[in-house]
Amino acid sequence: LSKLTRLALGDNKLSGPVPTQMGNLRKIIATISLWKNSITSTVPSEIGKLHKLSSVFEWGSNRLSGSIPTELGDMVAFYSGFNLYSNRLVGSVPTELGKLTNMLAMFAPSSNSLTG
Repeated sequence: LSKLTRLALGDNKLSGPVPTQMGNLRKIIATISLWKNSITSTVPSEIGKLHKLSSVFEWGSNRLSGSIPTELGDMVAFYSGFNLYSNRLVGSVPTELGKLTNMLAMFAPSSNSLTG
């Protein structure tokens, strides 16, 4: 997996927690998709280590809970398709996401219990 550049596992009936080791997939440059599964955990802060990820962070339609980690603001190459819709996320949207200055399109945190 050390050369993996895309991870697309959407709509596969996956369940359980997101492994924190996903933060070690630092070669991923486009697409980390887990949408439409039954994932039941928080968003691991280790995901913020994916500094080269540029597009498609698609984790909508799961059962993610807790808050959005501030470390996601460290994905500075990111520019499009940041989707966390239809989960069970709570709290405020971290101001650190403001560091994603290349963001051109779509930050979708709808259908959660977020504030701010």
